[in-house]
Amino acid sequence: MQEQTKLIEEKTKINEDKEKLIKEVQQLVEEKEKLIREVQQLVDDKAKLIQEKEKAVDKEKERLELDGKYKCLKEELAEMKKKIDTDQKHSRVTGMKMISQYLWGYSSLAIMLPMLFLIGKYSYKK
Repeated sequence: MQEQTKLIEEKTKINEDKEKLIKEVQQLVEEKEKLIREVQQLVDDKAKLIQEKEKAVDKEKERLELDGKYKCLKEELAEMKKKIDTDQKHSRVTGMKMISQYLWGYSSLAIMLPMLFLIGKYSYKK
């Protein structure tokens, strides 16, 4: 009988230990699941940060492309202004040359006519 009670006590003790171990395992499983959820949340947060960084990089690339296009357009505008200035100067010079040639023609004609008249007058008399 004593042996049976001892065996029963040992069995109950083993069962109690078994239940404690089961509870500990359940707690560990719950902690593991909690850690898995936390890790998953961290992974999701990291993915969001990566997406935000990619968007920022894309915006920066777009800004740099626009800056490049702006600089190119600015250079083209400067070249066009130089060309216009050169053309204007050239047209002014050409206009001045034409005016001076026109005036020179009339002034030389104004000088030549009386001379021709005088030459003609004297040559006609002789």
